[in-house]
Amino acid sequence: MKKKYTIAIIVGLYTTIAILGCKKYLEMKSDAKLVIPKTLADAQGLLDDANLMNLRTTPSFGEASSDDFFLPPASYNAILSRGQEAYTWQPTPYRYQNDWSMGYLAVYNSNLSLELLNDITRNTANAAAWDQVKGSALFFRAYYFLMLNSQFGLAYDQSSVSDLGIPLRLSTDFNSPSVRASVLEGYQQVIDDAGKAIDLLPDYPQHVMRPSKGAAAALLSRCYLYMHQYDLALKYAGEALKFNNKLMNFNGDNDLLALSNAVPVKKFNKETIWYAELSTSFGVTTTARIRIDSNLYASYGTNDLRKTAFFKAAAPYQLFKGNYTGSATVYFSGFATDELYLNSAECKAYLN
Repeated sequence: MKKKYTIAIIVGLYTTIAILGCKKYLEMKSDAKLVIPKTLADAQGLLDDANLMNLRTTPSFGEASSDDFFLPPASYNAILSRGQEAYTWQPTPYRYQNDWSMGYLAVYNSNLSLELLNDITRNTANAAAWDQVKGSALFFRAYYFLMLNSQFGLAYDQSSVSDLGIPLRLSTDFNSPSVRASVLEGYQQVIDDAGKAIDLLPDYPQHVMRPSKGAAAALLSRCYLYMHQYDLALKYAGEALKFNNKLMNFNGDNDLLALSNAVPVKKFNKETIWYAELSTSFGVTTTARIRIDSNLYASYGTNDLRKTAFFKAAAPYQLFKGNYTGSATVYFSGFATDELYLNSAECKAYLN
């Protein structure tokens, strides 16, 4: 009996040591250089991760399914099945990584930054940096919620406000269930986040990859335009243009190369308020494959220099080359002054 008791103690000790060893192993970082974010600089760093927040991350399902362009048969046959299905509005198996996951990764980073601020006291020494982090996190969350809403929810109108839209993930807790909000709640969250961001963000960004007051106002203008609230869309377009109202001069401008060039518009040009790029996950909108709708091209006047800057002949149709990304294959999806002027014109047409 004593022998059995001794064996039980030894086994118990080994088990305890093994458990403690496993706990210690699980607590170890897989890479000594990995850091658990804790500081204000860490929170800003999460939002400065351009590969998750800015570059080729804006959902592109809507653009792949739009009617601004068409694919000739040879181009259609050359793309992957998921691209063909998006282009023809057919159900498609959603493989990771995709528009949904990329959008919610950016939302997660935003939420994580906001949660870090809960443990960092705002004071006179860090006020500007603290406000920038909070404002930026709210801006990014609002932007991606708007893009996800517009792709995976119904278009906003009085008949759809109570229909189910997207889940509004407002924390990083994986145990918190994802519950679909209504279309109205989704748009209201965008408005709330962007409205708070305006009060926190700087007038002008350190770099256009970071948001600013003008960017948050531009976001609200786009959001209200989607909601057909033209008075508010016009108001916020005007607010954004207070910070930057510049347009490129197509007769000659430092931000333009020769208009006949394959990519005549420079990246980070004077019209850019906030810089982001469209996802390329579907492969539909590759410049060499698509052809521009003839009616769209014909809407430009004969002497409109944008015809030369934005389009290239591919008889009998046209290719698009007017990207604000400095690339022939990557599309701009941020905010620029040209959009705001067009927003203003559209709103005035509806209101008058």
